[in-house]
Amino acid sequence: MGVNDIAQQYPSASTSGATALANFKTAIDAARTKGFEAWVVLDAGANNMSSAQIAQLDILNQGLRDYATGKKIVSIFDLATVLWDTKTSSAITFESGYVAPETPQVHEAEEGAYYAGKAFAAFLLARGLTPLSRTDGMPLSVNPTFVGNVGIKPTGITGDLATSWAARAVARPRQSERSPTTSRCSTSRSRRLASRLA
Repeated sequence: MGVNDIAQQYPSASTSGATALANFKTAIDAARTKGFEAWVVLDAGANNMSSAQIAQLDILNQGLRDYATGKKIVSIFDLATVLWDTKTSSAITFESGYVAPETPQVHEAEEGAYYAGKAFAAFLLARGLTPLSRTDGMPLSVNPTFVGNVGIKPTGITGDLATSWAARAVARPRQSERSPTTSRCSTSRSRRLASRLA
């Protein structure tokens, strides 16, 4: 959902942003119904987008920001601001070296992926999670929900993992610095010390 919807003008150049936004809302609401927190990555677009397509991209991204406002279990990760050098109503320019030297420019290069990952790690930390490295992240592809070949749609989900992609856990809850047992002992020692001082 997102950049391809708009770049391929689905269903048309004048409504693709609204269509993509509606698709995102459906997925977000489905996640919230199941008790999950939805993390939404804003679309960075591509450097060959026309002014009409950029307008639709703005409808999508701003619509997602508005939809997330006030919803505690919907969080926005603004990838676009990490990758963009400049963005106007008529052109998108990426930071030099941040995207692959392809036509159009849309996929992150190693440098862009590094800074995007660093920003996403901060996003995770702000939510009380510990980011996992690529080697530490638990593979999820053993779950049939995440295995597929062309983004097919099995019953009960909106799609699965396309060919050549891998699904991995990216974070885990942070452990408290002190266990409950240690904390209780410390409190007990403090009380005994206070008694002696009295």
